[in-house]
This record gives sequence, structure tokens and C-alpha cells, in this order.
Amino acid sequence: MSASSAPTKGNLPAELTSFVGRREELHEVQRLLGSSRLVTLTGAGGSGKTRLALRAAATLARGFTHGTWFVDLAQLEDAALLDQVIAATLGLHDRRATSPSIALGEYLANKNLLLILDNSDHLRDRCAQLADALLRQSAHLRILSTSRHTLGVTGEHVFRVPPMTVPDHGAVVQSASLAHYEALNLFVERAQAVRPGFELTDSTASAITAICETLDGIPLAIELAAARVSALSVHDLLERLEDRFGLLVGGSPSALPRHRTLRELVGWSWDLCSEVERTIWARLSIFPSSFDVAAAEAICSGQPLDRASVLDTVTALVDKSIVTAQEEAGRIRYRMLETLRRFGLEQLDTAGERADLRGRHRNYYIDMAHEAGVDWLSTRQTTWLERLQLEQSNLRAALDASLDNPDEVDSGLDVASDLWFFWIASGQTHEARRWFERGLASSSLMTTARARAMAMCAYICVQQEDLAAAVPLIESAQAVAEEQGHRSNIAWVTQVRAMAAMCEGDLRVAERLFGEALDAHRANDDLVGAIDTTFFLAAVSSLSGSPDRAEMLYREGIISCEERGETWYKGYLLWGLALVAWQRGDVERAAAHASQSLRIGRALRERWVIAFSVELLAWTTAAAGKDKEAARLLGAVVELWRAAGWQQAGVPPFYGMHDLSVYHEKCVATVEGRLGAESLETRMQDGAALEEDDILSEALGESRVKTASASHKSTGALPSLTRREAQIAELVSQGLSNREIAADLVISPRTAEVHVLNILTKLGFKSRAQVAAWVVSERARRGGDA
Repeated sequence: MSASSAPTKGNLPAELTSFVGRREELHEVQRLLGSSRLVTLTGAGGSGKTRLALRAAATLARGFTHGTWFVDLAQLEDAALLDQVIAATLGLHDRRATSPSIALGEYLANKNLLLILDNSDHLRDRCAQLADALLRQSAHLRILSTSRHTLGVTGEHVFRVPPMTVPDHGAVVQSASLAHYEALNLFVERAQAVRPGFELTDSTASAITAICETLDGIPLAIELAAARVSALSVHDLLERLEDRFGLLVGGSPSALPRHRTLRELVGWSWDLCSEVERTIWARLSIFPSSFDVAAAEAICSGQPLDRASVLDTVTALVDKSIVTAQEEAGRIRYRMLETLRRFGLEQLDTAGERADLRGRHRNYYIDMAHEAGVDWLSTRQTTWLERLQLEQSNLRAALDASLDNPDEVDSGLDVASDLWFFWIASGQTHEARRWFERGLASSSLMTTARARAMAMCAYICVQQEDLAAAVPLIESAQAVAEEQGHRSNIAWVTQVRAMAAMCEGDLRVAERLFGEALDAHRANDDLVGAIDTTFFLAAVSSLSGSPDRAEMLYREGIISCEERGETWYKGYLLWGLALVAWQRGDVERAAAHASQSLRIGRALRERWVIAFSVELLAWTTAAAGKDKEAARLLGAVVELWRAAGWQQAGVPPFYGMHDLSVYHEKCVATVEGRLGAESLETRMQDGAALEEDDILSEALGESRVKTASASHKSTGALPSLTRREAQIAELVSQGLSNREIAADLVISPRTAEVHVLNILTKLGFKSRAQVAAWVVSERARRGGDA
């Protein structure tokens, strides 16, 4: 690992609540990650493994050049999708038929990156296999796993997360020193969230101590108990807990296993909920991951509560720490911790409601997938891409529910077909193909849904250049579609046949079939099919030496997109227009169209549009005589292609468009001839080292505003923290809360809070995790300067 002051990369979720205690544990995890490449945090459910992993990752983030990436595996039931889920998290869009594990290994081979695999218990074997393979392929990869069990991989270092510290049983402790105990601090902080002004005093100290001792110092159990302070005094709370656990204050507790302690506490929380709250808790457990209020209202309403009451009840569960609420992509979404969700599913089974709820959940997301497919060509396209990404766990659950039921296989195939654009746009063609193949193998009935699914699956196989798999699907789909006389399916089969011919280099057949498909799509009022086919027909026209026809078709497609507010296809069509201009020798127009395409690709994070556009802009930059800039772009585009799943030199043979690699090689040769091999190599390495946003800005000729941290790095100047602020920043990096800092420095919690706010303001940060990461990087920088 190497520390720097560059902005961190990755997807670590924001901390919704303060991180309390764990100073020694945090230091140990940091130490282990510094010396070991695979670290697993183990412990009972609710012990705080995930929070500790996230805080450790945040403090070390600046040491990982290519980011710290969090993968929540609790929502994933199918181990076969693990590789694809990790690839999608990393933003890897691989359209080859190569297995995702191979693509991941190739992509990570030169990456200095921390991967967090959270809640890997139920996928232990596959996680172990993949972790072992990836670590062997990437010398700079580190993996941090959380699980109740070890992975059992050679070289794995295990850290067992202990309970939070509480005073020894029976010990007489002064109230002034109780703030040094983590469990008590956590209880007080969470209690203050529901009852402002709550304090640890001489009159409450013994009760709080007994509560935390009864709960074995388990963080989740303490948080659930503290949430009840809004309605109960700590003495009342202790009394109810004693009744539940059968313990006497001051007695010697018959030590329950910690997982039993947590289960009893969860059951106690359940008992304290109203009937309506318990009903919603159980029903919400049908969601495998996060959900929005509209889904909760549609799926979970019904006796004993109506739709209008769902939000109020969910809000009540948020107040009780049963459900958490957070903003994702500008939307408020809710979720339950896996321990609480599993308990809810048990109650759902007891009530005999799981089958009904699973069906309602399935139908809701089937309707969503269909609506998204119909609405794809619209101004809401970007919104749909974001929404479907958020709902992917729910969509997987809906597909599972459909394909598990022989009577619902066609519904599952329709969902997969409705989502084909999403699979492609998000770079998840391997997952798409898996769903199609699973559904097609589940039933042999020659239905309309089956024919459509075969055509869509064949489309994806052709895109992956797996013609051996595509051809039998095309033949079967064509036979069924023609027998049924289903015009839409016939049109799509014709288009996919044309795509296969294009890949094989048979441009005459491809051009004829694309023309037939375009006429059929238009006759069927299939706008998606028409625009999709227009792109391919234009590309074949260009390859066949008909640039005028190609330009006309590309422009027709762009006009259709603009009329509907569509942008994804427009990005590809603009790139095609740029390629035609380049082939004609119109460098200026080629650069203008490629820049337009790149701006769309950047907005959508569409990796293939980005890579194609930067590639073409490297050619136009070289043609304009800007060899140094062209060399940097040629180096940068290598990394862009890697992120798009292409690990080889040059440009991928996009549907048989081999001329692209020829143009690339000519550009490299031209620049090398003018700069020399050594200078070309140096500048290409400079380009390959750029952050993606910097690459895109440079390709577009935009100047990038330096961040505050970048300015500090270049000038050596650092924000001027006072000695006390520097001291507090160091304690923040160790994971201490304001209350713990106050106790450590013998100042008031309010004074500590003011200092922390001043530090955030001076550094331009928004979270304590950023302060912690900054302290770590500054410590490393000073060590490097010494």
C-alpha cells in the first residue's frame, strides 16, 4: 500500500451513526491489513464486524490507489453470481463470454485495491475459492471479509471481534470513569439519539452498567435496548430485561452463548412492538435488501393495516432501530440488518404468510421490470438505470420466485427479457445469460415468452462473440416465432441473425437482414428495436464502403433519440457518426462528434461509449499534431478498455469491426515515429496512471480544478490545525467518539464536539472517517519525508 493525499476511490457506505469505541480493535485490524492480504473478522451476529471493517477501510482508504470497495453479500443467495456481483461493484463491464472470475482476475492483476466481502457466511466455499484465486493473480489486492466463520484460505489472518468493554461483574466503579467503557458509551450515545439530554449520571450509572452487562456488550443488542429509552426509564428497561433473561441484579449470570443473548434481545424487542409493528416487521423481511416506501406499501399492506398506515409504521420501526433509513441515489430507502431480517422471516413462516408475501413481492417487481422496458426510450432512462441498480436484489428475488415455480417460468423469462437493456447497459451480460439459460432449461414448452427469451439470450451471446451458443438459440427462436406468427419475435430473431452474420464478416447477408429487421420493427411500432437495428445497419454500411448511407442512418437514429429524450443509444450513434467522419478524413468533425459521445458516456458511466470515444479522440489528437497529448490518451485508453473488460492490446473487434484495431495501430506508429519509442512509452504510462475523471477531462480539453487535498500535495502546505485540534484529529482516527475524546482529554463533550467541527471545516471534510483517513495519510507522508 502507498499513502497519498489524492481523493479516495470506492463505494464505502456513509456512516449513519457515530462509531463508538473499538480503539484497540481498530488498531489491530489496521495492523493486520498492513501485513496480511486476507483478513477475516469473525464473531457472533450483532458483534459489530461490519462497522469495524468499514471504519478500518475508511482509515486506510488513501493507501489503496484503486479504491476501497464494499460488497454486501447478505442479499445474495446464489453463489454462482458472486463473481458477477463483485465485478459490477467494481464497475467492470465485461462483454466477453469469458467467465466473470477470469475477467475479475485479469482486471485486478495490477490493481492496488481493498475489497470488503461483508456477510460471507452463506457463500463461504465460493468466497474462499474466489479469494484464493484473486489473491494469487493480484499481488497488490487485499481482502477484508466479515463472517461468523473463517474462510479457511491459506494465508488468512483471523481477528475475532470481541464484545464491547463493560465493567467487571460486581466491580464498584465511579461514575466519572464509566465513560471509558465502550458498551456504556454506545448505550448513552444511542439513547441520546431518541431522548435528547439523556446523560450518564450517578443515578443512572448502575442501571446502564447492568443493562450492558446483561447484554454481554453486544453492540446490536445494546442499540436495540437503547432505542427503548424514548419510552422507558433505564430502571424500567433493566427490570424488563431481567424478566426476559431471568437474571438478578448483582447475581452471577448463567452465561448464555452470545448468539442466544442477541436472539433473546431481538425476541424481547419483538414482544415490545405493537401487533401492527410486528406484522410489518415480519412482512418487510421479504425484501432481501433495501426497499422504498412505495414497495413497502404495495407489498406489505393488508390486514391488520391499510396502505396509508404503512409509512407511519415503518417510521416507528426506524425509531426503534429495527429498520434503518438512508439516502441512496437521492432516494430514501429502508433496510433491516440481516439478524433482524432473519428473525422476521421466521415470524412470517410462523404466521404462514411467506408464500403469499413472496408472490406479492414477485408480482410487484415483475410489473416494475415491464414498466422499465416499455419506458426505456424516454427522458426517464437515466432514472431507470439508477433505480434498477438499486432494486437489483429485489429483481433477483423476483426472478428466483418465478423460476422456482414451474407455473411461473414464462413470467421469469419475460422479466429477463424486459431487463435485457439493463443487463447490457450496466455491463452484466453474464448474469443476464445465466437467468435466460436457467429459465430456458426449466421448461420445454414452446411459448411466446420462450421464443422472445431465446432471441434476447442469443443477442447477448452474439455480443459476447459466442456464436457457438448463439446459433442454436437463433434457430430455435426462429422456428417457434414463425410457427406462432409472432411478428415482434420474428423481427428480433432476424436482427440477431444479422448481428451474427456481421460478426462472421458476411456484410452482404448482414446488410440484407438488418434492412428486413428494421422494416419489421417499424411496422410493429417497436421503437427500441428500430433504433437498435439502425445503429447496426449504419455500422455495416460504413464497413461496406457506403459512408453516405451510414451517416444518414446514424443521423436518423440520433433524431429519434432526441425526440424521445433518450441518451444511451445516442452516445453510440454519435460515436458511429464520429467514426464515419474519421474514415472520410474530416478530423475536426470526428473530434466534435466523439466529444459529444464521450460527454454522454461520462454522464451514464457507459464504459464502452467512454472507451470508444477516448480511443477516437486519441486518433484525432494525433492527426492534429498533438503527439504528447495523443500518447497520454493512448495510455489512458488501455485502462479504459480494461475496465470495459478488454484486457488485450488494441481495440476489441466490436461485432467484427476489425478496422478499429488497424486505426489504433496506425495512430501508435505515427506518434512513435514522431516522439520516439522511449518518449511514447513514458507518456503512455503517465496516461495510464490518470484517474478516470482526469482522463475524460483531458480528452475533452477541460481544465480540472484541483481539490484541496491535491493542492496540499502540490504545494506542501497543510491546513493549520492548532495543537489541540491535531491531538483530537489523532483521537478521531483511532475511532473515539466525542464523549470518549472528552474523557481522554478531560474536557467537556461539548468542547470536544466544537473542536471536531472546526477540524471538519478547516479540512473541508464532511465525515469523521475522512478525518481519520487524512490523519493516516499525513502520518505516512511525514514518515516518507523524514
